[in-house]
Amino acid sequence: MWATYLRKLLARIKAILLTPQTEWKMIEGEHDTLFDLLISYVAILAAIPEIAHFIGQSFIGGYTPVVPNLLRAVVVYLVAFAMVYIIAGVIDLLAPRFGAEKNFANAVKLSAYSHTPLWLAGIFLLVPGLSFLRDRTDPLIEIESILTCPRCGHQSTERMPTDSCRFFYTCGGCGETLKPLPGDCCVFCSYGTVPCPPMQLAQRCAWGAKDRE
Repeated sequence: MWATYLRKLLARIKAILLTPQTEWKMIEGEHDTLFDLLISYVAILAAIPEIAHFIGQSFIGGYTPVVPNLLRAVVVYLVAFAMVYIIAGVIDLLAPRFGAEKNFANAVKLSAYSHTPLWLAGIFLLVPGLSFLRDRTDPLIEIESILTCPRCGHQSTERMPTDSCRFFYTCGGCGETLKPLPGDCCVFCSYGTVPCPPMQLAQRCAWGAKDRE
């Protein structure tokens, strides 16, 4: 059973990448439920970059503590599902402007399968030195923040990591070691002008869901 399912999954991925015109026509004629699509396709492929990132940062690179990195991976993994639905909503909303009929189920299929190359590319996050690839996945995510020391007021513009949480920061003015405030995931969310990239993504998902209500 699993061998058959795996062959079908690999065949679908291969066809989307190599013969997209033919495969998209087949996808259009399929009548799988959205639940089946999310469980049998999105749930598996969306896990690739997060598992690769988790292993690359906590075990291969050894840069990030296991538990916080695992929690971050779970949050970003769940956000991937939300993004599929939000993008599908935009596709469904704009469909009439391109001469197509509104069909949310088809919009979800388009959104989910269109993420295939991005999710597959996530395997490279196994190599910590290639984590810069993640910086390019969303041009709307800000990766610089101005940190302000609560003790002396010293400010410094810092580049935020997109592949790990920064728990400690030494102030360049007074030497104070800053730690996240209770409830925050990192020093940027506590003392920065811009929250960390995972939190920015989560906020955008929340705004997108609110706009659709």
